Amino acid sequence: MYKVLCIDEEKNQVNKIVKMIVDSGLDFTVLKTVSTRKEALDFLEKNQLDLIVSDIRLPDYNGYQLFKDLKESHPEIKMILYTSYNEYEYVQKALEEGLIDYIFKPVKEQELRRSLIRAKQLLDDISRRYEEQNRILAKFDESLPILQDRFLTNLIHGYPEKESDIHKTFEYFNIMIPPGYTVMVLKIDYYDKLSLIMEEKDKHMLIFSALYKIESILEEYKNGIAFINRHDEIVIILGGKLSINESITIGEKIRKSIETDLKITSTIGIGKMYNEARKINISYKQAKAAIRYNYYLGFNSVIHINYVEPTNIITYEYPLKKEEYLVYETVIGNEKRVLELLEDLFAVLKACQPLPDKLLPKIILDIIVSINRYASEQGINIDSFFSENFSMKDVLKHKEHNDAFNYLSNLLPAICKYIKEKRKKNEEAILVKAKMYVEENFLSNITLNQTAMHVQTTPENLSVILAEAGCRSFYEYCTKIRIEKAKSLLEETNLSDEGIALKIGYEDRNYFRKIFEQMEGMTTDEYRLLKK
Repeated sequence: MYKVLCIDEEKNQVNKIVKMIVDSGLDFTVLKTVSTRKEALDFLEKNQLDLIVSDIRLPDYNGYQLFKDLKESHPEIKMILYTSYNEYEYVQKALEEGLIDYIFKPVKEQELRRSLIRAKQLLDDISRRYEEQNRILAKFDESLPILQDRFLTNLIHGYPEKESDIHKTFEYFNIMIPPGYTVMVLKIDYYDKLSLIMEEKDKHMLIFSALYKIESILEEYKNGIAFINRHDEIVIILGGKLSINESITIGEKIRKSIETDLKITSTIGIGKMYNEARKINISYKQAKAAIRYNYYLGFNSVIHINYVEPTNIITYEYPLKKEEYLVYETVIGNEKRVLELLEDLFAVLKACQPLPDKLLPKIILDIIVSINRYASEQGINIDSFFSENFSMKDVLKHKEHNDAFNYLSNLLPAICKYIKEKRKKNEEAILVKAKMYVEENFLSNITLNQTAMHVQTTPENLSVILAEAGCRSFYEYCTKIRIEKAKSLLEETNLSDEGIALKIGYEDRNYFRKIFEQMEGMTTDEYRLLKK
């Protein structure tokens, strides 16, 4: 039931309105009647309301002003005003500002019922939206652990990149890890063989049990978080600027607990410690790499990356994903983004000096080969560009940071321009193909989507191509083709306007004449005379 307050200083009038509301049978209940603004506000302090039905003329206030005040202080409460004709200007203002409805005095039952129906529809809609919002919030609260795991999974893969964004999300999820981040990765040994003799539920219980054991150990240190990354892998993020020996000690404790309690062995890889949270993904990559060395260092062990690759920095610092984006953006022809990504790549390379001998030429070559391959996969042949602008001898010369950067910052934009020119020719071919398709099928009321699919592009791209050809829309393009066909028929046949209209897909002769005149600036008769 929706709760109602009625305001009117005339007792007889307000009693009649209460009776009308009760008799309406519209799910409203009148909690109280008052005669002044003050009484209404006093009642609101202790009671919740959905609707106020009020006279616009009150002894201590104006009903319109009360509406405005309540809109600010109690926006959830809706209002219906009844008024005399000479006060209608206030009602007009209130309607513009969100008043549900108004009624002229004397209040008639039918008119009040109409207003109450409108109020109920609005309140029902608000109630539905409120309930839906509550369901979404409840579902959201249930999903917070999943969202936290998604965030941590993204974090170990390098997203987000900004330090401030990471710390804000840490705070949101109440992840209390002090700066100085070390990543461990626990991988269950021989999982492929183990899983062959396990039921599906047992597989999930195994990794969950391992997570439970790890979380129990982390609880002692009050300094870390763990989550399942794969069916056989758990990632542990520790804070507090741990030394290598401290991190190995924690790793050994986890390994022994898993072996003792779960009767399985595992290998734990440990990455280096970094002060910035944005480098957690680097420590993760190092931890994963350390695990791979169990091939000859032995399973059921704890391996720190410094044991096996003490001097290797660039392999894990280098943003390989950005190199992939650089390749994609080059083939797309996005010159501005290419130069931004190139700056990012070389900033990392500069920070990792000194680099291994001849690494820069190899990176240049890798980028160029990837561009050529990706372009080929997209059906873009750029062999002729490389035959004229690229030689292995030139690449091998660029052993210094600045030389390599300048070489690529000149070469990649040139590739972008070349690809854009190739794409321009391709778009011209698309336009020709689209025209042929429309000419062959315009009688069947083809759509932009159908045409785009036929010419193997997107509707959005086809619209852009048509716009560059001088057509504001696909409809205009089809109309132009129809009118061109009509002009040929006007010149070459003695068909009537009605006959021509039918042949080009218009059922209405007058509509055809109107379109023809708009497009050509003359009538069909004038065009016939001109061409004779």
